Amino acid sequence: MCDYVSNILTSPAIRQHPGLLSLIKGQSGALLGVHQERPRLATIFSSQDRWLIAHVGLALHFQYVTGAAQEGLSAANFIKNVTHHGITSKNTAVAFLNEMTQYGVISQAPHPNDKRMRVIVPAPATLEAIGGWLALHLNTLDALDGGKRVAWFQSSLPSALGLLQPEIAAGLLHDDTIRNPHHAFAHFMWMNSGFLVTERLIVSLENDPGTKTRLPTSLVSATELTAGFNLSRSHSARKINEAEELGILGWSGTKGRSPMWISRDFVSSFLDIQAAKLAIIDRVVAAHKSAEPPVRMDRDNAVRTQLLERAFPYS
Repeated sequence: MCDYVSNILTSPAIRQHPGLLSLIKGQSGALLGVHQERPRLATIFSSQDRWLIAHVGLALHFQYVTGAAQEGLSAANFIKNVTHHGITSKNTAVAFLNEMTQYGVISQAPHPNDKRMRVIVPAPATLEAIGGWLALHLNTLDALDGGKRVAWFQSSLPSALGLLQPEIAAGLLHDDTIRNPHHAFAHFMWMNSGFLVTERLIVSLENDPGTKTRLPTSLVSATELTAGFNLSRSHSARKINEAEELGILGWSGTKGRSPMWISRDFVSSFLDIQAAKLAIIDRVVAAHKSAEPPVRMDRDNAVRTQLLERAFPYS
C-alpha cells in the first residue's frame, strides 16, 4: 500500500481536528451558494431522505455505465433499492422521480438496445453538481492534512466520478452515525429544506464559540434563518418553536430581536456526521487512488457508450 492509503483520515481523527468547525463552515457556505445559484438542483440534497435516495439513483446509474452492474437506473430498480434500504416509502420515491423529471434533473430515454424499455439518465447539470459536491468534500479533506485529492480527482475525470460515487453511496447508507444521528440534529434532518436550515445555522456561528453551551450566531430572526428556502411560514415556525422547546436553539434576549444561539450538542452532532461522511469519502478515494492509473469505464458496450456520452459531456 502507498503512503496515501496508510494515511487515510478516520472519523475520530477528523472529528478531533482543531480546524474542523472552521472548514465545515466554509463547506456549508459553499453548499448554500449552490442553492442560491441553482435552487431546484440544490433541493436534491435538502433533507435526509432526498439526499440518500439521490445517491441511490446516481449509484445505479454509475454502476451500469461503468460496467459494474447489468441493470441501470430505471423507476422499478430505483424504487426497489430505496425501499430495500429503508430510506423512504414507495410513494415518496415515485414522487421524487416525478419532481426530478419535471425540473429537468433527470430525463427518460429509450433503451439503446430495446426500444420497449426506458432508462433514466441524469442531466449534465446534475452530474456536474454531484462532481462539485464531491470535489468540495475532497477540498475539505485536503485542508485537513495537506493532501492532493482534488488534483487527483480532477485529473481522473470522468472515470473517477463514476467509480467513486457508488461506493461512497454504499458507505453513507450503511453508516449508523449518518443514518441515525443524535436527536439534537435529527430534529431538522427530515424537514423539507432541513439540511439547508442546518447549513445556515452553522455558517452563522461566531468564529470562536469557545466552551459555551449555547453558541452565539449572527442570526436574529426565524425569518432570516429560513429566507429563500422552500418552506411555508407555518411549517418553519412550528419546527423552530419545537427546536426552541427542545433546547436546540433560542435567543440571547427578546425573541426575534436579539442574537440567536444554537446548542453545542447540535453543532457537535452535525460535526459527527460531517466527520463520518468525510471518512467514508477518504476511504473510497484512497482505495482507487492506490490503484492508479484509474480503471477506465467500459466503452465496448454500445449501450454504455451512448449513456456515457450523455453522462459526461465534459469528457
